[in-house]
Amino acid sequence: MKKEAFAAAVLALLFGSALLLPGVCAAQTYSTSFTGVTPAITCTNTNITAGPGIDLNWNLPSGTQIVELQIAGGSTVFEQSFPLPAPAGSEPFEGVSATYAPIAFPYTFTISVTPKLQGATTSSISFLCASAAGTNFTINNGAPFNLASVIVPTLDRWTLLLLAILVAVSTFALFRIRSRDSRRSS
Repeated sequence: MKKEAFAAAVLALLFGSALLLPGVCAAQTYSTSFTGVTPAITCTNTNITAGPGIDLNWNLPSGTQIVELQIAGGSTVFEQSFPLPAPAGSEPFEGVSATYAPIAFPYTFTISVTPKLQGATTSSISFLCASAAGTNFTINNGAPFNLASVIVPTLDRWTLLLLAILVAVSTFALFRIRSRDSRRSS
């Protein structure tokens, strides 16, 4: 009976230490963002042209696909999905040129990028086409995000040391009990 009580006490201690001494959750933070300013934006009711000057920056898991959307006046006029060349980096937008069905002035033109990852946030640039020139250039960067599947619980060194001592002591005690019981039965 003593063995069962001791084993139950050891299990309770291990379970209690897991509850009372939680480790830190280490998770990689990911993001996409736009930086810069485009020098010239030309609008008509059927197309838009914007010069270079905008950079797309990212820090994402290797092989992540990005979805780029271009929206004019509330309608999607272009959509593509592409992989990024590296897990982290920056690439200039060489300019934008889009043609679409006629839209009445004024309208908003938006370019957004969203990683194809659960919990990912969207970053975008937009401007108002009120006449021949685009105005109100705006950058809206999505918040950094974590992936639930990437969170790895870890124990700090003191918690790990305490757990190792607890396991060592309980193992030693079990061997002593078994040794004593085997001597008694002999």
